Amino acid sequence: MQKVVGSNPISRFFANALHVGGSGLAREPGIRSNHPRISPEKRPTSQHDKHAVCVYWLTKEAGYKATPEAVNTCHQGVNWKRPADLRTALRLTASKKGWIDTADSADITITTSGEDHVRYDLPKPAKK
Repeated sequence: MQKVVGSNPISRFFANALHVGGSGLAREPGIRSNHPRISPEKRPTSQHDKHAVCVYWLTKEAGYKATPEAVNTCHQGVNWKRPADLRTALRLTASKKGWIDTADSADITITTSGEDHVRYDLPKPAKK
């Protein structure tokens, strides 16, 4: 993967795709994508949702290995408040929701239910 001066694919993805005024995902050469990109409508609200979105993007969209450090970079890229202990927070998401698998902390994966949650359940319907 070639580094483009002044670029960060994670922050470009989240800044463009999740925040207002985005113009879409600018990919670096060599990053594969087999799934539709996360659109501005995803808007995760809970920490569990944010962890699932980060791991989904890292593993499915960008082709990166999801580590706690990479998830931390995702949080920084979109200016989300980070939990005090990210590793514990990721394990909590895995145990409570089952959306991610943290058995190997050096390679966190998105589960089938987590992938479905990100792709089909986000954003949450507006309360009436």
